[in-house]
Amino acid sequence: MNLRIAPEHIRFRISAEEFVTLLTHGALSNGTSFGNAECFYYGIRSHPSATDREGFTLALATYAEEGLTRYMLTVFADGIAQLHSGLAGKDGIQEHLTFENGDMLTIGLEIDLHSKKGTGRT
Repeated sequence: MNLRIAPEHIRFRISAEEFVTLLTHGALSNGTSFGNAECFYYGIRSHPSATDREGFTLALATYAEEGLTRYMLTVFADGIAQLHSGLAGKDGIQEHLTFENGDMLTIGLEIDLHSKKGTGRT
């Protein structure tokens, strides 16, 4: 699983094998330690509801305290169905969020079908 953070955009990218793991176990997670004082965790979990309360297929929860940051992406059943059917296209699924202060953020989940990771190819 890879995470890309850019201005106004956060994208989670997983391999086809990781997608199968997400379907089977309902969650994926990863993390990076920046020495003794800082940890960054990120993950994806599936949810059986079709969408969230606002009708989105993706939701992002964040948590931060001294020494720990966590991003957890929830993909709802409609998003899983789009990814599973191949209708999502090469950019996967995305949601465009607008916050009360006017800031915007695009969150996305993409399956990298060309990943060499775990496929036995070199």
